[in-house]
Amino acid sequence: MHLFINENKLNDEIKSNLKENGALFIHSYNKIYKEVKKFTNSDVVLVHPDRMNYALYNNIDKEVITEISSSNKLDTFPAEQGRFIRLSFKPISSFGEHATIVTCILLMENSFMIVTV
Repeated sequence: MHLFINENKLNDEIKSNLKENGALFIHSYNKIYKEVKKFTNSDVVLVHPDRMNYALYNNIDKEVITEISSSNKLDTFPAEQGRFIRLSFKPISSFGEHATIVTCILLMENSFMIVTV
């Protein structure tokens, strides 16, 4: 078993106890990136969600994400899957207080609007 933790939080007694009870390898947080690449489908991974998210959020670049930028990013995923020609429709993305805004879509000439209730 591998434990990825800030080793400064562990004294010698705790480290010894962990090793005696199954934590055979104690690593610093940053080593997880290298070790994760070695995982196979048969490996079992236990993750503490609160702690893992903290580590991830502190190690990724910060980027401002807006309704439009998130919609644009979502548009790229189908194209990565092969045999993609184009989006079937342009998504309308909104969040929070903008989620209640009524959106008008410009129709092409000679087209019908289909409304379902």
